[in-house]
Amino acid sequence: MSDQDVAKVRLAYARLFNDNPQPGDGKTVLADLALRSGFYDVPSIAAWMKQKKSTEGYEINCHELSGKRALFKAIKDFASLTESEMLWLEQVARLAPAED
Repeated sequence: MSDQDVAKVRLAYARLFNDNPQPGDGKTVLADLALRSGFYDVPSIAAWMKQKKSTEGYEINCHELSGKRALFKAIKDFASLTESEMLWLEQVARLAPAED
């Protein structure tokens, strides 16, 4: 994510949570939360092994991601998205991994 993209996301969060949202801020925040939660990207043990060369940490990582995904699902469900908005969100979330 470029510095400009990070600034855009930070601004969207700030406006949204300070009761001053602009059009598109909600979608920007939802897309960022989808990326950060790994909601559409369930890790496999094979991919973990390829990257880490060990299973150490895989189970705890899965538990942490499960909590993040559950939180994102609750937010997404309350957002009452249309089917096309849900498809858009999934496509955006699958483009690239979130950066911390």
